[in-house]
Amino acid sequence: MAMQGNLLLKSKVGLSATHGFTSYEAGIDGLLKQTGLKSKEELHEMITNIIRKKILLPDCDKRNLKILKAVKVILKDESRAYKAGGTAERNYINSKIKKYQNSGEQASISQNITKAEMLAQLYNEAIVILKKEIRHQKTNKVKSFFGLKPKDYHIKPEPPTSTRRVMTEEEIREMDLPKEILDELNIK
Repeated sequence: MAMQGNLLLKSKVGLSATHGFTSYEAGIDGLLKQTGLKSKEELHEMITNIIRKKILLPDCDKRNLKILKAVKVILKDESRAYKAGGTAERNYINSKIKKYQNSGEQASISQNITKAEMLAQLYNEAIVILKKEIRHQKTNKVKSFFGLKPKDYHIKPEPPTSTRRVMTEEEIREMDLPKEILDELNIK
């Protein structure tokens, strides 16, 4: 799904998103450091932009509401799974480290959060934003029921950087195209 893929990319946990520890502790501060953002508002704005660019359809409030509710359920399920898996992984690794410490080896228990738990935190933040977007879609639905113009929250994609332009015959000749193509274009 587009939402999960974009959140996974923005989390910067790497290719092994469900194995290992991050460099940061649990909490919103660790999540902000992991994603490279400065504030919670910036994180929420990033998630809002993902939702509005990648998920919302223009002028489809009823369909958008259904899509957002489904995405919220999926993210809740994923968040629970990542949190449980990350906690189990941390407990397992810490128990192995304790065994090494008891045998006289030098090892320290990591106080940092696992990558899976970090993703669970990010998904929980996304769920908060999804709830706000669902509220917006519900108000749009009520507005359209009463004949008022609903606000379109969809962010239109930016046009491609390269635009079409007509090439002159001189530019085409300079391209060193095969003779068959030049004949097809009626350029001599």
